[in-house]
Amino acid sequence: MTSMADAGAVERPGGDGGVAQVDRGRRATAARRAGEQGFPGAWVSGVCLVATPVIAVVSSALAIGAYSESGSKLAAGLAGHHARMVLALNLNLAGVMLAFFVVAFLAQAIAASHPRLGRAGGVLTMLGLLGPAFFLGIFWGASHIVDTPAHEKVAALLIDGSNRVPTTIDNISGACLLAGFIVLGVGAARSGLLGRGRAAALAVTCLIPFGFISGYMVISCVAYVGLVIAAVPLGVHVLRDARVPTPAVATS
Repeated sequence: MTSMADAGAVERPGGDGGVAQVDRGRRATAARRAGEQGFPGAWVSGVCLVATPVIAVVSSALAIGAYSESGSKLAAGLAGHHARMVLALNLNLAGVMLAFFVVAFLAQAIAASHPRLGRAGGVLTMLGLLGPAFFLGIFWGASHIVDTPAHEKVAALLIDGSNRVPTTIDNISGACLLAGFIVLGVGAARSGLLGRGRAAALAVTCLIPFGFISGYMVISCVAYVGLVIAAVPLGVHVLRDARVPTPAVATS
């Protein structure tokens, strides 16, 4: 029985319409094949592709007005908007955790036809994601010691110390995230996983570090919206095409 993805890959007469049909078929086939891979699997990939960008947009929007690149200002923001920032930090960390599965799916799908782009994009982006995870831990610790002005100063020193280059090897994560999403965007376009518009939106996700470095979370929000445009429709397609596993029948 021919699946919808395979059927879409058959070229039909009609000039540009036929070419567009073939392009859609290529993207559907690439997504289906990636979803059928052993790790992380179609269901996990599909859910993460849909959920991760939405969580990221919400978390960065919550931090607008309270986040700052300055340690003293961020400590004040953590103290003055404690509940909101704790929620934002939790959601942001959840987004980072799920993003690893998104990147694994994208890298795998791209590497099927363009191994170098898929592998390079996957490795760079995963290294880049370790940066937000590290700094979110710093911010989380700081959020619990801002109950007094004296403790706010300690939190500010902790934040500023972690941001000082090159105090930790994790400072390379911003560059890795920037390069990684650009490579994934190029790979998604060349492999046919995404159309040019959505592949460009995926590449725009590389702006994430600039929002945190500059203190303007609106920049990160724009980057995450790019991820929404690129990943959510792909995730919906992967979930629709996911095959329900058939339980094995025990034999005596």
